[in-house]
Amino acid sequence: MVEIRGAAAYVPRSTDGDRRVGDPDEDEFTMLATAIERLEDGIEPLGGIGPVVVVGTIAFGAADNVARFLGSPSPIECVGRGPEAFSAALEKLSSGVSAHESALLLAVDRDPGTTGDPGDRGLSHAAIAIWLGGGGANPVATDAFRSAAPSSTGPAFAWAASTAAARVPRWGDWRYDGRAGTRSLPAPAASAPGGATVSQGAYVPWPRYLEATNAHWRLIAAECGACGALTFPPRGRCRACESTDPGRSVRLARDGGRVIASTRIGAGGQPTEFDEQVTAYGPYSVVLVEFAAGVRATLPVALGSGDPPAIGGTVTTRLRRRYPIDGEWRYGRKALVPDPPARGTEGS
Repeated sequence: MVEIRGAAAYVPRSTDGDRRVGDPDEDEFTMLATAIERLEDGIEPLGGIGPVVVVGTIAFGAADNVARFLGSPSPIECVGRGPEAFSAALEKLSSGVSAHESALLLAVDRDPGTTGDPGDRGLSHAAIAIWLGGGGANPVATDAFRSAAPSSTGPAFAWAASTAAARVPRWGDWRYDGRAGTRSLPAPAASAPGGATVSQGAYVPWPRYLEATNAHWRLIAAECGACGALTFPPRGRCRACESTDPGRSVRLARDGGRVIASTRIGAGGQPTEFDEQVTAYGPYSVVLVEFAAGVRATLPVALGSGDPPAIGGTVTTRLRRRYPIDGEWRYGRKALVPDPPARGTEGS
Protein backbone atom coordinates (compact mmCIF):
# COMPACT_ATOMS: atom_id res chain seq x y z
CA MET A 1 0.00 0.00 0.00
CA VAL A 2 1.27 3.47 -0.90
CA GLU A 3 0.35 6.74 0.75
CA ILE A 4 1.28 10.39 0.39
CA ARG A 5 3.38 11.20 3.42
CA GLY A 6 4.03 14.86 2.81
CA ALA A 7 3.84 17.63 0.26
CA ALA A 8 5.39 21.06 -0.17
CA ALA A 9 4.65 24.00 -2.44
CA TYR A 10 6.63 26.97 -3.68
CA VAL A 11 4.96 30.08 -5.10
CA PRO A 12 7.28 32.98 -6.07
CA ARG A 13 6.85 36.28 -4.25
CA SER A 14 7.15 38.56 -7.29
CA THR A 15 4.12 39.85 -9.18
CA ASP A 16 3.60 40.97 -12.75
CA GLY A 17 0.31 42.81 -12.64
CA ASP A 18 -2.07 40.41 -10.93
CA ARG A 19 0.02 37.33 -11.63
CA ARG A 20 2.50 35.63 -9.31
CA VAL A 21 5.68 34.97 -11.29
CA GLY A 22 9.27 33.94 -10.73
CA ASP A 23 12.16 36.39 -10.65
CA PRO A 24 14.43 36.75 -13.72
CA ASP A 25 16.98 34.37 -12.19
CA GLU A 26 14.41 31.63 -11.53
CA ASP A 27 13.45 28.79 -13.84
CA GLU A 28 11.77 25.39 -13.62
CA PHE A 29 14.78 23.77 -12.00
CA THR A 30 15.28 26.37 -9.28
CA MET A 31 11.55 26.37 -8.47
CA LEU A 32 11.53 22.59 -8.13
CA ALA A 33 14.67 22.74 -5.98
CA THR A 34 12.97 25.18 -3.60
CA ALA A 35 9.88 22.96 -3.36
CA ILE A 36 12.10 19.96 -2.59
CA GLU A 37 13.94 21.90 0.13
CA ARG A 38 10.64 22.87 1.71
CA LEU A 39 9.64 19.21 1.71
CA GLU A 40 12.94 18.35 3.38
CA ASP A 41 12.23 20.96 6.05
CA GLY A 42 9.48 18.67 7.26
CA ILE A 43 10.75 15.26 6.22
CA GLU A 44 14.47 14.72 6.49
CA PRO A 45 15.97 12.58 5.37
CA LEU A 46 13.56 11.58 2.63
CA GLY A 47 15.52 8.35 2.43
CA GLY A 48 15.45 5.51 -0.07
CA ILE A 49 14.13 7.60 -2.95
CA GLY A 50 13.09 5.39 -5.82
CA PRO A 51 11.47 6.77 -8.96
CA VAL A 52 11.15 10.52 -9.50
CA VAL A 53 8.67 11.94 -12.01
CA VAL A 54 8.34 15.57 -13.10
CA VAL A 55 5.00 16.77 -14.45
CA GLY A 56 5.21 19.91 -16.57
CA THR A 57 7.25 21.40 -19.38
CA ILE A 58 10.86 21.92 -18.34
CA ALA A 59 13.90 23.18 -20.19
CA PHE A 60 16.49 20.88 -21.71
CA GLY A 61 18.90 19.67 -19.04
CA ALA A 62 16.59 20.50 -16.11
CA ALA A 63 15.90 16.82 -15.39
CA ASP A 64 19.63 16.13 -15.10
CA ASN A 65 19.94 19.04 -12.68
CA VAL A 66 17.07 17.72 -10.55
CA ALA A 67 18.82 14.34 -10.39
CA ARG A 68 22.07 15.99 -9.30
CA PHE A 69 20.23 18.06 -6.71
CA LEU A 70 18.64 14.94 -5.21
CA GLY A 71 21.75 12.82 -5.56
CA SER A 72 19.52 10.39 -7.42
CA PRO A 73 21.31 7.46 -9.09
CA SER A 74 18.42 7.03 -11.52
CA PRO A 75 17.34 9.27 -14.38
CA ILE A 76 14.41 11.59 -13.75
CA GLU A 77 11.36 10.83 -15.85
CA CYS A 78 9.60 13.84 -17.37
CA VAL A 79 6.05 13.68 -18.61
CA GLY A 80 3.78 16.22 -20.21
CA ARG A 81 1.73 18.79 -18.39
CA GLY A 82 -1.98 18.76 -17.77
CA PRO A 83 -4.45 16.65 -15.80
CA GLU A 84 -3.93 13.44 -17.75
CA ALA A 85 -0.16 13.53 -17.28
CA PHE A 86 -0.52 14.31 -13.59
CA SER A 87 -2.99 11.48 -12.97
CA ALA A 88 -0.96 9.01 -15.01
CA ALA A 89 2.24 9.86 -13.13
CA LEU A 90 0.53 9.47 -9.78
CA GLU A 91 -1.02 6.16 -10.83
CA LYS A 92 2.33 4.82 -11.99
CA LEU A 93 4.13 5.82 -8.81
CA SER A 94 1.32 4.56 -6.57
CA SER A 95 1.48 1.12 -8.13
CA GLY A 96 5.22 0.90 -8.59
CA VAL A 97 6.66 1.91 -5.20
CA SER A 98 7.73 -1.00 -3.02
CA ALA A 99 7.20 -1.23 0.72
CA HIS A 100 10.85 -0.34 1.31
CA GLU A 101 11.30 2.73 -0.86
CA SER A 102 9.77 6.10 -1.52
CA ALA A 103 9.12 8.19 -4.61
CA LEU A 104 8.83 11.84 -5.52
CA LEU A 105 6.16 13.36 -7.70
CA LEU A 106 7.19 16.85 -8.79
CA ALA A 107 5.15 19.37 -10.76
CA VAL A 108 6.06 22.78 -12.08
CA ASP A 109 4.10 25.44 -13.95
CA ARG A 110 5.47 28.48 -15.77
CA ASP A 111 2.44 29.51 -17.78
CA PRO A 112 2.08 32.98 -19.28
CA GLY A 113 -1.42 33.13 -17.78
CA THR A 114 -3.46 31.63 -14.98
CA THR A 115 -4.43 27.99 -14.83
CA GLY A 116 -8.10 28.88 -14.90
CA ASP A 117 -8.87 27.21 -11.58
CA PRO A 118 -10.68 29.48 -9.11
CA GLY A 119 -8.20 28.56 -6.38
CA ASP A 120 -5.27 29.50 -8.61
CA ARG A 121 -6.44 32.99 -9.59
CA GLY A 122 -3.37 35.07 -10.32
CA LEU A 123 -1.02 32.09 -10.01
CA SER A 124 1.23 31.66 -13.04
CA HIS A 125 4.40 30.11 -11.63
CA ALA A 126 4.45 27.40 -8.95
CA ALA A 127 6.19 24.15 -8.05
CA ILE A 128 5.21 21.26 -5.79
CA ALA A 129 7.00 18.24 -4.35
CA ILE A 130 5.01 15.23 -3.11
CA TRP A 131 6.58 12.35 -1.18
CA LEU A 132 5.02 8.93 -1.56
CA GLY A 133 6.04 6.09 0.73
CA GLY A 134 5.50 2.37 0.52
CA GLY A 135 3.98 0.31 3.31
CA GLY A 136 1.35 2.87 4.25
CA ALA A 137 -2.11 2.04 5.49
CA ASN A 138 -3.85 5.31 4.56
CA PRO A 139 -4.23 5.53 0.77
CA VAL A 140 -7.09 8.03 0.96
CA ALA A 141 -4.80 10.99 0.24
CA THR A 142 -3.64 9.38 -3.01
CA ASP A 143 -7.24 8.82 -4.02
CA ALA A 144 -8.00 12.48 -3.34
CA PHE A 145 -5.18 13.51 -5.64
CA ARG A 146 -6.65 11.45 -8.47
CA SER A 147 -9.94 13.29 -8.30
CA ALA A 148 -8.45 16.78 -7.96
CA ALA A 149 -9.17 19.59 -10.39
CA PRO A 150 -7.20 19.72 -13.67
CA SER A 151 -4.04 21.66 -14.62
CA SER A 152 -0.36 21.05 -13.99
CA THR A 153 0.05 22.35 -10.46
CA GLY A 154 -3.60 23.18 -9.94
CA PRO A 155 -4.53 19.68 -8.74
CA ALA A 156 -2.17 19.92 -5.80
CA PHE A 157 -3.64 23.19 -4.63
CA ALA A 158 -7.17 21.93 -5.06
CA TRP A 159 -6.23 18.75 -3.21
CA ALA A 160 -4.58 20.73 -0.42
CA ALA A 161 -7.87 22.40 0.38
CA SER A 162 -9.78 19.11 0.44
CA THR A 163 -10.91 17.35 3.60
CA ALA A 164 -8.88 14.25 2.79
CA ALA A 165 -5.68 16.29 2.56
CA ALA A 166 -6.01 17.39 6.17
CA ARG A 167 -4.29 14.13 7.14
CA VAL A 168 -1.22 14.88 5.00
CA PRO A 169 1.55 17.12 6.39
CA ARG A 170 2.16 20.09 4.12
CA TRP A 171 4.74 22.83 4.07
CA GLY A 172 5.23 26.02 2.11
CA ASP A 173 2.80 28.16 0.16
CA TRP A 174 -0.39 26.11 0.05
CA ARG A 175 -2.36 29.10 1.27
CA TYR A 176 -0.67 31.85 -0.69
CA ASP A 177 -2.90 34.87 -0.22
CA GLY A 178 -2.99 37.15 -3.22
CA ARG A 179 -0.44 39.95 -3.02
CA ALA A 180 0.44 39.64 0.67
CA GLY A 181 4.22 39.71 1.17
CA THR A 182 4.88 40.20 -2.53
CA ARG A 183 7.04 42.63 -4.53
CA SER A 184 6.89 43.89 -8.09
CA LEU A 185 8.80 41.92 -10.70
CA PRO A 186 11.96 43.83 -11.70
CA ALA A 187 11.63 45.06 -15.28
CA PRO A 188 14.66 44.95 -17.58
CA ALA A 189 16.04 48.37 -18.46
CA ALA A 190 17.50 47.30 -21.79
CA SER A 191 17.72 44.40 -24.16
CA ALA A 192 20.41 42.06 -22.87
CA PRO A 193 23.16 40.57 -25.05
CA GLY A 194 23.74 36.84 -25.36
CA GLY A 195 25.63 34.81 -22.77
CA ALA A 196 29.36 35.32 -22.31
CA THR A 197 31.77 33.38 -24.49
CA VAL A 198 34.98 34.68 -22.92
CA SER A 199 35.41 34.48 -19.17
CA GLN A 200 36.87 37.20 -16.99
CA GLY A 201 36.51 35.90 -13.49
CA ALA A 202 33.51 33.69 -12.76
CA TYR A 203 33.91 30.77 -15.14
CA VAL A 204 35.12 27.37 -13.96
CA PRO A 205 35.50 24.30 -16.20
CA TRP A 206 32.37 22.14 -16.47
CA PRO A 207 33.86 19.08 -14.67
CA ARG A 208 34.98 21.24 -11.72
CA TYR A 209 31.59 22.96 -11.61
CA LEU A 210 29.81 19.59 -11.42
CA GLU A 211 32.21 18.40 -8.73
CA ALA A 212 31.30 21.38 -6.55
CA THR A 213 27.52 21.32 -7.01
CA ASN A 214 26.93 19.45 -3.76
CA ALA A 215 28.58 22.32 -1.87
CA HIS A 216 27.32 25.29 -3.85
CA TRP A 217 23.81 24.00 -4.54
CA ARG A 218 23.17 22.32 -1.19
CA LEU A 219 25.57 24.17 1.16
CA ILE A 220 27.34 20.95 2.14
CA ALA A 221 30.43 21.39 4.32
CA ALA A 222 32.93 18.83 5.57
CA GLU A 223 33.33 18.23 9.30
CA CYS A 224 36.86 17.13 10.16
CA GLY A 225 37.05 13.70 11.75
CA ALA A 226 40.12 14.76 13.73
CA CYS A 227 39.24 18.19 15.18
CA GLY A 228 35.58 18.75 14.27
CA ALA A 229 36.17 21.99 12.34
CA LEU A 230 34.00 22.74 9.33
CA THR A 231 35.51 23.34 5.90
CA PHE A 232 33.38 24.94 3.19
CA PRO A 233 33.49 24.14 0.42
CA PRO A 234 35.09 20.74 1.14
CA ARG A 235 38.68 20.56 -0.07
CA GLY A 236 39.83 17.12 1.04
CA ARG A 237 41.86 18.73 3.81
CA CYS A 238 40.72 20.38 7.06
CA ARG A 239 41.17 24.16 6.98
CA ALA A 240 41.96 24.17 10.74
CA CYS A 241 44.31 21.23 11.38
CA GLU A 242 45.06 20.14 7.78
CA SER A 243 43.97 16.59 8.54
CA THR A 244 42.91 14.50 5.57
CA ASP A 245 40.48 12.50 7.72
CA PRO A 246 37.30 12.52 5.58
CA GLY A 247 35.01 13.03 8.58
CA ARG A 248 31.38 13.54 7.57
CA SER A 249 29.29 15.82 5.41
CA VAL A 250 27.24 18.52 7.16
CA ARG A 251 24.47 20.58 5.59
CA LEU A 252 24.71 24.23 6.60
CA ALA A 253 21.52 26.06 7.54
CA ARG A 254 20.43 27.80 4.35
CA ASP A 255 18.46 30.46 6.23
CA GLY A 256 19.63 32.83 8.94
CA GLY A 257 23.20 33.44 7.76
CA ARG A 258 24.64 36.71 9.05
CA VAL A 259 25.89 39.43 6.67
CA ILE A 260 29.55 40.20 7.41
CA ALA A 261 30.23 42.52 4.47
CA SER A 262 28.39 43.92 1.47
CA THR A 263 29.36 45.58 -1.78
CA ARG A 264 27.72 46.84 -4.95
CA ILE A 265 28.98 45.87 -8.42
CA GLY A 266 28.35 48.61 -10.98
CA ALA A 267 28.51 48.54 -14.75
CA GLY A 268 32.03 47.78 -15.92
CA GLY A 269 33.04 46.14 -12.65
CA GLN A 270 31.35 42.79 -13.27
CA PRO A 271 32.93 39.65 -14.71
CA THR A 272 31.91 39.22 -18.34
CA GLU A 273 29.61 36.35 -17.34
CA PHE A 274 27.34 38.94 -15.71
CA ASP A 275 27.26 41.37 -18.67
CA GLU A 276 23.79 40.22 -19.64
CA GLN A 277 22.40 40.75 -16.15
CA VAL A 278 24.00 44.17 -15.65
CA THR A 279 22.86 45.38 -19.07
CA ALA A 280 19.28 44.35 -18.32
CA TYR A 281 18.95 45.06 -14.60
CA GLY A 282 21.79 47.37 -13.62
CA PRO A 283 24.23 47.04 -10.69
CA TYR A 284 23.92 44.10 -8.32
CA SER A 285 24.90 43.46 -4.72
CA VAL A 286 27.22 40.81 -3.31
CA VAL A 287 27.33 39.85 0.37
CA LEU A 288 29.73 37.89 2.54
CA VAL A 289 27.60 35.59 4.69
CA GLU A 290 28.66 33.68 7.80
CA PHE A 291 26.72 30.41 8.16
CA ALA A 292 28.57 29.10 11.23
CA ALA A 293 31.57 30.20 13.25
CA GLY A 294 34.31 30.84 10.69
CA VAL A 295 32.28 29.34 7.81
CA ARG A 296 31.63 32.03 5.23
CA ALA A 297 30.62 32.30 1.58
CA THR A 298 30.33 35.14 -0.90
CA LEU A 299 26.88 35.23 -2.48
CA PRO A 300 25.28 37.50 -5.07
CA VAL A 301 21.93 38.94 -4.05
CA ALA A 302 19.02 37.46 -6.00
CA LEU A 303 17.36 39.59 -8.66
CA GLY A 304 14.13 41.04 -7.34
CA SER A 305 15.16 40.66 -3.71
CA GLY A 306 15.89 44.34 -3.17
CA ASP A 307 18.77 45.71 -1.14
CA PRO A 308 20.45 43.22 1.20
CA PRO A 309 20.11 43.62 4.97
CA ALA A 310 22.64 45.83 6.70
CA ILE A 311 25.83 44.29 8.04
CA GLY A 312 24.85 42.17 11.01
CA GLY A 313 21.45 41.38 9.50
CA THR A 314 20.44 37.95 8.27
CA VAL A 315 19.63 36.53 4.86
CA THR A 316 17.96 33.49 3.47
CA THR A 317 19.44 31.63 0.51
CA ARG A 318 17.89 29.94 -2.50
CA LEU A 319 19.25 28.13 -5.51
CA ARG A 320 19.09 30.49 -8.49
CA ARG A 321 20.56 30.94 -11.95
CA ARG A 322 23.86 32.79 -11.80
CA TYR A 323 25.09 33.29 -15.36
CA PRO A 324 24.96 31.69 -18.82
CA ILE A 325 28.06 30.57 -20.65
CA ASP A 326 28.57 28.27 -23.64
CA GLY A 327 24.82 27.78 -23.87
CA GLU A 328 24.46 26.49 -20.29
CA TRP A 329 23.18 28.14 -17.13
CA ARG A 330 25.41 27.92 -14.10
CA TYR A 331 23.54 27.70 -10.80
CA GLY A 332 24.44 28.51 -7.22
CA ARG A 333 23.05 29.86 -3.97
CA LYS A 334 21.99 33.49 -3.87
CA ALA A 335 21.07 35.65 -0.90
CA LEU A 336 17.59 37.08 -0.40
CA VAL A 337 16.05 39.24 2.26
CA PRO A 338 14.24 36.91 4.68
CA ASP A 339 10.84 35.67 3.52
CA PRO A 340 7.75 36.83 5.36
CA PRO A 341 6.11 34.26 7.69
CA ALA A 342 5.03 31.16 5.80
CA ARG A 343 1.53 31.43 4.37
CA GLY A 344 0.92 27.70 4.68
CA THR A 345 2.46 25.23 7.10
CA GLU A 346 1.97 21.69 8.22
CA GLY A 347 -1.68 20.89 8.63
CA SER A 348 -2.82 24.17 7.06
